[in-house]
Amino acid sequence: MGLTVEVFCTTTKGRRGCLRTPKEAEMARSSRIGILRERMDGEHRVALTPDGVRALRADGHIVYVEMGAGAGSGFSDDEYRAVGAALAPTTEHVVRNSGVVVKVKGLLPEESPLLPLLHGKTLCCFPHFAGTSREWLQRFLDEQITVFGYETVRDDNGRFPILAPMSAIAGVAAVQYGAHYLQKYCGGLGVLLGNFSPTGHIMTPRILTDFPRAHVVIIGGGIAGYHAAETACGAGALVTLFEKNPETRKYLAGHYRNNLNVIVAGDHPDNKDLFPQSLQNADMVVSAVASPGAHAPVVLTKERVRLMKCGAVIVDIAIDQGGSVEGMVGPTTHKEPIRVLENKVLYCAIPNIPGQFPRQSTPAFSRALLPILSTLAAEGLTLGVLRHPVLESGIQTHTGFITNVAVANDLGMVDGYRNVRDVI
Repeated sequence: MGLTVEVFCTTTKGRRGCLRTPKEAEMARSSRIGILRERMDGEHRVALTPDGVRALRADGHIVYVEMGAGAGSGFSDDEYRAVGAALAPTTEHVVRNSGVVVKVKGLLPEESPLLPLLHGKTLCCFPHFAGTSREWLQRFLDEQITVFGYETVRDDNGRFPILAPMSAIAGVAAVQYGAHYLQKYCGGLGVLLGNFSPTGHIMTPRILTDFPRAHVVIIGGGIAGYHAAETACGAGALVTLFEKNPETRKYLAGHYRNNLNVIVAGDHPDNKDLFPQSLQNADMVVSAVASPGAHAPVVLTKERVRLMKCGAVIVDIAIDQGGSVEGMVGPTTHKEPIRVLENKVLYCAIPNIPGQFPRQSTPAFSRALLPILSTLAAEGLTLGVLRHPVLESGIQTHTGFITNVAVANDLGMVDGYRNVRDVI
């Protein structure tokens, strides 16, 4: 006789005390979804808007929302209550009553008391394990927590539907941050990013001949790098965009073929000196190298940083995955956003820049997450992974095993790796 367990049913009538098989119980747990309040410094996003909660409730799922979770994004508790969410007074209350726990960022070390409460449950977030330590990941494995990591979720077209909108916002914001720190009072060069008329007159052509123009170097031509380039050249800066993927580089070169302010370059024998020369001339460098799930490649060695001007700014938006500047240990923060390197180059590596723009980032994030979360809630983890590759791509840990190759390799834990289909 098969084992049965008593769980809350998730029908719209809300029946209680139904007997379920373990697999059916798993699906029932998956229909109880908890939305946590973010606690990272400067993080104002929330995983789902009230509209997102309304959609889940319309499908019959129970949704718990921690009180105050939406405040930073302009959503009140009453708005969540009005669409059928159950407001929970504490984080612990949400976790205890949910089978799927949803955040934006991963858990912080100070949130580690939640790990035992998450035992055997699913946590959806940006874990960025490659930017942490083996010991931190091991704690998730010990509790057999299933971690669904947004940064590795890939659709049938090879795109990253949850990561992409956040990368776009990070690319735009990186240039805004860099422009701010170029100000002299911040220790920067004292260079204006935008273009201007030499006479200040509206009828004067915007062509500068006697004044230096800001030069922005962008490393990586993916979603973040492209949006950084658009923002920088739109302001009037000269942009050199480096992208090593030939297909992406070809597309970018075609896109900017009529824009004299943007040079698209890559790994080519004819321009092997262009990268160091560009660093020497750069007022700002935006590192937007992407390696979802894996540690970011180090593209700015100490020698390359020494080529840069005193007072130039580096914005490292690869910091979530460990950063791309040699010798930099750990991110900067919103309270202390800048680290000064040896030659007075300013280094900005805030891991949650999109959290400062929640009125745009939260709706974009919620819209990208909702269809994937709805599928997970409707079908449960096992059936969902077996039927939908997009769900499979997001599972980074399950039943005490690492189920993402890049995470296992980067943290030197290949012995703990299993294909998710072998352990689901």
